[in-house]
Parts: sequence; C-alpha cells; structure tokens
Amino acid sequence: MQTTTVLSVCGESLLPQNFADIFSLGRTVVLSQVVAAPSSPDSLHSNRTRFPKLIHQTVQNKTWLSCQQRKVIASWRKLNPGYSHRLWDDADIQRFMQQFYPELLPTPFNDFVSGAERSDLWRVLVLHKLGGVYADMDVQCLKPIDQWHADHSHGAAVLLGVENYNAGRQHPLHVVNWVLAAAPGHPLLGSMPGVVARAVQRQFFELARSVGAVLHGPAYTNGIIDRTGPAALSTAAYEYLSNAAGVNMSTITYSNVTSPAGLLAGGVRLLPVDLMASGWEVAEARKQGRNYTCDDLAREKPDALVCHMFWGSWRDSWSFGQEQTYNEEC
Repeated sequence: MQTTTVLSVCGESLLPQNFADIFSLGRTVVLSQVVAAPSSPDSLHSNRTRFPKLIHQTVQNKTWLSCQQRKVIASWRKLNPGYSHRLWDDADIQRFMQQFYPELLPTPFNDFVSGAERSDLWRVLVLHKLGGVYADMDVQCLKPIDQWHADHSHGAAVLLGVENYNAGRQHPLHVVNWVLAAAPGHPLLGSMPGVVARAVQRQFFELARSVGAVLHGPAYTNGIIDRTGPAALSTAAYEYLSNAAGVNMSTITYSNVTSPAGLLAGGVRLLPVDLMASGWEVAEARKQGRNYTCDDLAREKPDALVCHMFWGSWRDSWSFGQEQTYNEEC
C-alpha cells in the first residue's frame, strides 16, 4: 500500500496518512507515488459551493521549506480547516501529467526550459481535472474560501482576478494566475493547452529572428508571462468569454470588471484587483525597506481575499524579491 509523507508546518506535527486519505480534510498532504482522482467528486463539494474543498500549491523541494513558505501554507490551513491542502513538487506534477494528460508529454510540457512554464500550465490543468483553489507560494490567504463562495461564486464555476482592463488594447483583459478557483472540467481551463501552443509557436519565431537570443536570459524569461503565464490565461479567458459565452467584449468597460460584484458570464466570474489581485503594496514596501506585511494590507483592505507578495522566484533577477529563511524553528 502506498503511503504519503506528511509535512510539519509551522511547528505543527501532522501524522502520516494512508494514500487513500489524500482527499481527507483539514491537513496538509504531500503526495505519494501515484495521483488518484476522486472516486466521487461530489463528495468534495459542500452544499454551498460548486468548488471541491481542495487547495493546491507547489514548491521545488517539499522536504525543505523556508519560514516564509511555511507561513503562507499556515495561512491557507488556518482559515480553511475543512479543506484538504496538497503540496506538489516537480515529481508529483510529472506523475499527474502522465496519468491525466499524457498527450502533453514529452512535448510541450517537458520541453519548456523554465520550471515556471510547467507550473503555469499545470496549475490550470490540475483545476481542470480536480478543481479547487490554486495559490502561488507567495500568496497569503486573507479570507476563508467559504466566504469567497458566499460573496462571489453564485453561478460561477471559475473565479479569476482582474489585474487590468484596457479597452484600447488588442487584448484588453489581463487576469492573474497566482490564485485561481474552479470547479473541474470547465472549458476555459481546458482551452489553455491550445492557447499555450499558439503562444509558444509565435514566440519561437520571434526568438529565432532575434540576434543573439539566449534562452536563459531576458529574451526567454521575459516571455514566460505571455507563453504560459497570466497573459496566456488572459487570452484563454478573453476567447472563452467572446466565443463560447457570447460576451461582446468591446462593450465591456473597466468599471464592469472592477465593481465589487465583478463580471459573471459563461460560468466565469471576474473579480476586481482589490479582491483577488492585491499585494503590490507589500512588494513596494519590501523594496523600499519598509515593514509592511499582508496583515497590514488586510487591515487597510478588509475585503481582499488574498495578498500576493510578488517574490518573483521564477525570474532571473527581480528587484522586489524576497530572501528566503531556512530554519527548523521558524
């Protein structure tokens, strides 16, 4: 019988669990050798929400977490005791892809140069297959997910945070991908591999035409946002809303997507930046040497659901970066 190793988070010891218990609630689970889909997805839904009670996060090395990462994990667990928290690493993600999306292996998934690209695509696919909430490791939870549902998910199978909307641009909608919530099987999420394939093809030729393009330099890294990151997800959302949901996006204004209720169409709710894309203030303060945390932001923006701290660990260089502290006693 397969077993999992269960993490100790912020000093809390968690007993090892049988692999069959990875869907059990209220504990952080580090995945074992196999990824299993739920035998009854409905069992993971409460009566109030269409989203499974799952929280997904990913790290490079799940056996050695920084104090900052542990604090982030603790924020999700503390505010969501009825949810199963899953910590995935590269090996877990490979097993997931082999089991559920073998058609994307080895190309394009394993051919991405950066692990950030694989993470970008995987987070959409894990929600497409299993559903729940995905959050980057620099995103602190500020409100219980059940409250997200109560306030914002009525009629929505996907929640996306809008960072910007500029009607004058060719692709005016810009959503974030550092936090996502979805019920499994939504076609917007299912369209992401096709969107990524088009972006990869386009940028391949752009790089090929550039003189001295270096894959591990800015010419490659700066394109990750467009190839697999929030710009690609924004394209998928824009195309889905325009084509499948029949929304005339040319009539949408900035006020439509920044109102407290956001915009609901085709089962997708777009939530404004202050609710689902807050946190830049924390990064700005860190760069300036000021002590301003997500807790401070939560007091100033009581309606914010999450706080994104912009650690930028996937970038070659990032002036807003957060140095990680590794200590057994955080």
